[in-house]
Amino acid sequence: MNTKARSFHADRIARVAFSIGALGLDILSRLGGFPAAPLASTWLILGALAGFAGAALAGLADRSAMPKGAKIRRLATRHALVQISAAAILVVNLAVRWSDRHAPESDVVWIALGAVGALVVGIGADIGGRMVYAMGWRPSRDG
Repeated sequence: MNTKARSFHADRIARVAFSIGALGLDILSRLGGFPAAPLASTWLILGALAGFAGAALAGLADRSAMPKGAKIRRLATRHALVQISAAAILVVNLAVRWSDRHAPESDVVWIALGAVGALVVGIGADIGGRMVYAMGWRPSRDG
């Protein structure tokens, strides 16, 4: 595997880690003893959304280089739609929690949105992984 492609792809993994980390912090706040967790989780969600924005730009550039009608392009479209859905869930989570982000305990709704968001992010990451590892498409560093 091309080392540049692998390191570039690893940069994109932050949104997955941030989404799961935010969920973990929200759960941890409900278990007690970590009143800063909801605020930290909010910052992780913002970080994940920033990662989505950067990945979307690079992904659109990569998709534009794919042959029209090719299986890889259809898979890239599916990947983009799933990741857009994940980002939308995170935006809703951020909007719902924003006014209470300093609360010492996360709301159950935040945890539910975080769980759904992390699941959808994971599904999108799996599709992206299939594009890279099963089909051999390498993300461009130029995008």
